[in-house]
Amino acid sequence: MFVQGDYGEFFPPSLSSIPYNISVATSYSGYDNIEIAKKYGYDVEEIKETIPEITEKVIKSIDLPKDIKNVTDDILQAVIFDQENKKYFRIIRPELDFYRQHNLPLPRINPFTRLSEKRKRFGTIVFELYNRSCPQCGNNFQTSYAPDRPEIVYCEQCYQQEVV
Repeated sequence: MFVQGDYGEFFPPSLSSIPYNISVATSYSGYDNIEIAKKYGYDVEEIKETIPEITEKVIKSIDLPKDIKNVTDDILQAVIFDQENKKYFRIIRPELDFYRQHNLPLPRINPFTRLSEKRKRFGTIVFELYNRSCPQCGNNFQTSYAPDRPEIVYCEQCYQQEVV
């Protein structure tokens, strides 16, 4: 691995098992630009949103009971329609049990939108890069280690010589 130069690198986009645009990454603020992901080599798939024919009972999220005490187990066989985001979703048994245990109302917004909004509300960790000079060879490079930190930070070439 050292010889190939792979050690310490992030996994390449080619190893991603799903297209970038349907991954959880896009729910983080700053990582939702699909065009930039394409430039870095991530697979982006055109996904046509089709609504399958639903044979189960459909309940508009606005019509859900406000109190969890008024929700029967029949909700597990229903499909809930989030009118605001035009998405369908279901409630599963562990989720319903959790809402009942904690006396929480059923959600009215689909899980993917809730997750995305939550991540954007809390923000993301932003890594700042600093210009440093290698103490061994003097080459300039960027690193996440601030210049005022006590660690000795080598450029990649000098680091490889140190660890091999």
